[in-house]
Amino acid sequence: MLGISLLLAAFVASADTLTLYFYPSPSGMNWQSPHHLSVSILKNSALPMGRTIGHASVELKCTGEEDGLPPFYDFTGAAGATNDHRTNILEKGYAIGTVFLATRGRMEERIALKKERAAKYVSGNMSFITTFINAPACRRAQKYLTEYRARGYGNIYGGLMHEPLKGEGAGCTAFAKSFYEILGILSPEFKRDWITEVRVPEGTIGGPDIKRKVDFFALFKNLGNKYGRWAFAHEPHRLLKFWNPEKMYEWVNAVAQGQYSVFEGRFEPVARGNALGLVLDRRPIQSPDTAFFTAPSTQEDPSWFASKLLSPP
Repeated sequence: MLGISLLLAAFVASADTLTLYFYPSPSGMNWQSPHHLSVSILKNSALPMGRTIGHASVELKCTGEEDGLPPFYDFTGAAGATNDHRTNILEKGYAIGTVFLATRGRMEERIALKKERAAKYVSGNMSFITTFINAPACRRAQKYLTEYRARGYGNIYGGLMHEPLKGEGAGCTAFAKSFYEILGILSPEFKRDWITEVRVPEGTIGGPDIKRKVDFFALFKNLGNKYGRWAFAHEPHRLLKFWNPEKMYEWVNAVAQGQYSVFEGRFEPVARGNALGLVLDRRPIQSPDTAFFTAPSTQEDPSWFASKLLSPP
């Protein structure tokens, strides 16, 4: 039976750690087709549990015991600041085009996330990866988070393909995985197993740059099986490739339960309450020292910031 030993718990408490948390949607997201996706969105939107399409958050703890610097702690995630995504889907006729667009965002507060985490430890409706990192890596992650906020990127939420290191803002999962990226610990297993890729038919995409409105409820009803599959490569489409929180959540559970073998034993399966997780040790890995971002800050170029809210990447 999975658990967490007192020795391991004590070690985690005194170590520099980066923890990613993965939350599934209330009833699952079905990416089998545009129709199935629309059904999932409406179903999850009607349920009271929140996290309509799944979620990921980040907890960083630098103890200062190794480098003598002041301790640092934060627990946050990328989230929407408005209901614009819902409005874009249901009222403006953007339909699946919404996943390519960013809206105004916010950085989540640690108090709310801690309260949610406590409940999910009980329900088991969450998985996590705690990674031991060395002090220089922890300070690099601290600097990244501080600069991300200072540049205003936290004010840009989504779309699913936006990359935080390009200064595009981010959805929750892209933001979470970016910490592994800047530390040089984004394993091939993650890239292979956490990403979903589909060809979105042009006929399901509306948006401010497209003279087309799409009735989301037509996707839901799928009359004549018009929306019963994704596009083939030769058909007009837009490629959607994103970090899928449902895959992240399910992958951690599968590995922790021994259903899927990865890392060649370089991990420890653990449980906190009814939530399953993994503990990884990446302290021997030296982090890169390259610049984080390849774009201006939103303060330097407000018009560029506005364009990220309106235009797909």
